[in-house]
Amino acid sequence: MAQTPNLFGGDWTRDKLSILKDYLTNYTTVLKKKPFTLIYIDAFAGSGRFSLRHQAEPSGPYLFDETKGQGPERIAVTSQRSSVRGEDSEFLEFLDGSTRIAAGITDRPFDELVFIEKNRARSDQLIDRFHDPRIAVHNSEANTFLQNLDRNWASHRGVLFLDPFGTQVEMRTLRRIASMEALDTWILFPVGTIARLLPRKLEANPSAAPYAERLISVFGDDSWKNLYRRSDQSTLFGPEEYIREKGHSQILELYMEKLEQIFGDRLLSKTRPLKNSRNSTLFEFIFCAGNPSGIGPAHRIADHIIKHA
Repeated sequence: MAQTPNLFGGDWTRDKLSILKDYLTNYTTVLKKKPFTLIYIDAFAGSGRFSLRHQAEPSGPYLFDETKGQGPERIAVTSQRSSVRGEDSEFLEFLDGSTRIAAGITDRPFDELVFIEKNRARSDQLIDRFHDPRIAVHNSEANTFLQNLDRNWASHRGVLFLDPFGTQVEMRTLRRIASMEALDTWILFPVGTIARLLPRKLEANPSAAPYAERLISVFGDDSWKNLYRRSDQSTLFGPEEYIREKGHSQILELYMEKLEQIFGDRLLSKTRPLKNSRNSTLFEFIFCAGNPSGIGPAHRIADHIIKHA
């Protein structure tokens, strides 16, 4: 039975994958003559293929239904247009995923590639599509897997790609990754979705926010409450009202502060906003170097790519 293609993305998705591809190419070239075992980890690997329906891009920040395992897969930088038409008679474009990008690095191929996918159907598709002894596909929850990931990190170096379907990446997972001091990490931070979880106004203490537990997971604590202040319009006789500054800047600033606490100067201060066709920021693409001794080269490469992609 033919599988229903996943429809998602836009030019911002291409930008994201272009940055990843350029970084992987440069990273492996720099380490070409180093005696490390190189590992690539895709924590939300999808199925390896993606169908893009043109002019079907989301119009603004949104929330994914993460309980059903639905969400975007990663698209490749290059593709071929297909004559298959979608339900609205729009052309579909079938594209390779980030897993194929990483597996296709040839100048200095990765010695090991780890693809993590919680959805059973998509992980089975990955197994069917890849017949490479370097590749291990794990049908697992990404945070649990990464928190228990064990290698001889003194002899391993690698790249971790965190491209979640929503807000699944936990700060405690990032603490674990930072402690390894081996994995250069790209984080797709869903700032648009977080903004939706943080309404502009609350008529009660921020502790009562409907997504408080999810926000604690993302930020690692309840520091997100500091994004709110008591409204000057609150009175002794009316309900208290707490407001958050409009926009995404304070949300990103807080998240970067939390990352700096665990990665230190390995965090690259420059991020890449990824916007839709209406110029609304959906994500911020964030980079953290793995090993402290490699901060200089890693930051130079990442910074150059972010600025010119």
